[in-house]
Amino acid sequence: MLVWAGIYKYEGPYRAYIDVKNIAELKKTILSSTNVIVGASVTLTSLIELLTKAAEEMDAFKYAGDMATHLMRAGSTPIRNASLKKVIKVD
Repeated sequence: MLVWAGIYKYEGPYRAYIDVKNIAELKKTILSSTNVIVGASVTLTSLIELLTKAAEEMDAFKYAGDMATHLMRAGSTPIRNASLKKVIKVD
């Protein structure tokens, strides 16, 4: 049984929890000439790298460098490297 004490700490018990942290599609990033697409489980470190690359390579995303700089202030390195662990509750 997966024991989870996230945002649902004071709810439940539930019949099942579904751990979705290892779904590859949620960790994808796509950088195109018109879009920056970020999956729900991308680490902040990966997001910072993507935004920095977008700012350096494309004029349309120059502002992304400021976003990356701001995200560098969010948490410590271990927090930025932690993948989001999402759990879906099933009633």
